Amino acid sequence: MSTARTLKNNNSHITFGKLAAIVLFMVALFLIVLFVLPERSAAAGNTTGGTYTITSVQIKEGDSLWSLAEQYYTEEYSSVSEYITEIKRMNGLTSDVLFAGNYILLPHFITE
Repeated sequence: MSTARTLKNNNSHITFGKLAAIVLFMVALFLIVLFVLPERSAAAGNTTGGTYTITSVQIKEGDSLWSLAEQYYTEEYSSVSEYITEIKRMNGLTSDVLFAGNYILLPHFITE
């Protein structure tokens, strides 16, 4: 009877290990897509020699996409409106509503 119990525990352990590996792989893939791919595409269009960076900012009461864009906007974008569109795209936003306490990713260029 103890042999059957040991086999059952070994099977659940193997399943948990496979599940952990799959979750780890998916998290790694998500991070690569989130941070590596946008940097490559933005760097290709960068003609000023600045470094493309992404900053995570905690939204405060009264913040809006426009107020954040005014703080982080750089001339590599053709307009503040285009910059706001890029912020919404990279954060998966479908509206202009922001909630205090949440975090938002803001792309911008740092001149070297």
